[in-house]
Amino acid sequence: MGMQSDQGIVGPEVQLGRGVFQSRPLEYPWPGTDSASGTQHCLPCGSDVLFSPDQTGLQTTRVVVSKLRAHTHYTFIVYAHNGVSQVSGAEASQSASVSLTTNQAAPSPVSSIQLTDVTRHSLSLAWQQPDRPNGVILEYEVKFYEKDQRERSYRIMRTFLRSVDVAGLNPLTVYVFHVRARTAAGYGEYSAPFEFSTNSDPFPLIGEGVNSAFLLLSVSGVGVLLLISAVVFIISRR
Repeated sequence: MGMQSDQGIVGPEVQLGRGVFQSRPLEYPWPGTDSASGTQHCLPCGSDVLFSPDQTGLQTTRVVVSKLRAHTHYTFIVYAHNGVSQVSGAEASQSASVSLTTNQAAPSPVSSIQLTDVTRHSLSLAWQQPDRPNGVILEYEVKFYEKDQRERSYRIMRTFLRSVDVAGLNPLTVYVFHVRARTAAGYGEYSAPFEFSTNSDPFPLIGEGVNSAFLLLSVSGVGVLLLISAVVFIISRR
């Protein structure tokens, strides 16, 4: 048994029944694929694809193939052999094929998150799609929380893009972020934690997260200065 892509039988290994090949959908081309023209090339699957009971020398009309990639197009070619196949050269004509696309699966984790912009109250983040999307990415989910909260209180944001602007944050605070992707098969695992901090707030305004004790101390200080100024003025008039 051999496998091919929709570009046709590739090389003598398939003709000899030793080749196992696959092709990916156009939105996830293999390295070296001409994405502009849409040309796909079959590549060996390697030994990770498993055939049970075996790929060659079958004495029955049934085989189980496992360890296939998700959301990938395959063409299986079954060759019939008898005692005179090699002599007559009829091997290539004595075959049948079937094509299929494996189901989508949950994507692999997002590998990294980058900080693209930061202010006192917001963070802008971006990331690449998972190394193994295993299907069409429908959306991303961003989970974040203050580092000292340790997930006791967290927020969730969802986006169709590979970036997000997170607003309403506290100044000079470290936040922990996780991102995961979803296909039709469901969500993948969250990424590893990534920590980013908002900027400090050098000139706080009332109503923008200013500590009440700081305001009270500032008002008290101004009152003391005014009192000292008044006493100095009265003494100087005498």
